[in-house]
Amino acid sequence: MKLYLTFALLLVFSFFTRAQHTSSQTVTHETLPEFPGGAQQFYKYIGKNFKYPKSAVKAAYQGSVEVNFVIDNNGKIKVDSLDFGKMYFNKKNIDNTLEIKAKEETTAELKRVFESSPAWKPAYKDGLPVWVHFKMVYNLYFE
Repeated sequence: MKLYLTFALLLVFSFFTRAQHTSSQTVTHETLPEFPGGAQQFYKYIGKNFKYPKSAVKAAYQGSVEVNFVIDNNGKIKVDSLDFGKMYFNKKNIDNTLEIKAKEETTAELKRVFESSPAWKPAYKDGLPVWVHFKMVYNLYFE
C-alpha cells in the first residue's frame, strides 16, 4: 500500500492581517510572509517532515484536512484550527479506540510539523511586521 501526500490547494492567502498591538481591526498587507526559499521549499518541508501516524495507517484514515494557521510578526507559525470534515476511515469495522487514536495522532502530527517550521520572513504593513492568517488544504490518502 503506497501512501501519497499532496497539496490540493496551495496556500490560500487571507487578504487581511491584524497588526500586533491593535484590536482585531482588519487591514490589508503590503508584503506577504515568505518561507525561506519560497513556497516550494515549504511544501518540501511539510512532505519531508510529516510522518503519517501508525494508527492512521492501520485505520486507513485519509482525506482532506484544512489547516488554518497564523504567521506571527516574528515569522513563527501557530495552528489556529484543523478541519477534518473531509477525512474518513477507508476500512470497515474500525475499533472506536483506534479511530480516536488515529484522529488524535494525526492532529498532533500536523500541528507539530507546521509549528516546528523554520521561521518565515513576516508580513509587513506600514513598515511594521504583522500577523497573517493562512488556510491550506492538505490531502492524505492511500492508493
